[in-house]
Amino acid sequence: MTLPKIPTPLAGLQTSLANVILDHLTGHKLWVMPTGLTAQLHIGDPGPDQTNNLSAVLDKQIILFEDALGGMIDVAAPAPVWMMSAIEVLTHISIWDNIGTPLWSTLLDFPQPVVPNDSYTLEQCILSFNNLTLVSMSVMLGRVNA
Repeated sequence: MTLPKIPTPLAGLQTSLANVILDHLTGHKLWVMPTGLTAQLHIGDPGPDQTNNLSAVLDKQIILFEDALGGMIDVAAPAPVWMMSAIEVLTHISIWDNIGTPLWSTLLDFPQPVVPNDSYTLEQCILSFNNLTLVSMSVMLGRVNA
């Protein structure tokens, strides 16, 4: 049996996270939630392991999220703050669990030029399901009685 290729609903969503969510939703395995999340800044595409194009500010900041509502979730207070140490242009952010496993990454809404000694706060980081629809599903039946 060959399953169709399923498109990635969120650029940068790690396959390991997608597998955990699917296992949990189908009752296969219970998802053990991370006890904390952190955010990392990038100056370009973070790549598949989210370690490419790191900002000069290497510290990941703790990030908290509000309760989900309407299929969406956003950053909660206190928002992460970074003190910049170089002249660069931030383009992406990556989210990690507390043990250092990358979860997802995404583009900033617009590139953010930064200079040393400026501080930047993550004002918004919305994660949502697109119209609460499943991106793809393949259903196949096999005949039991001949």
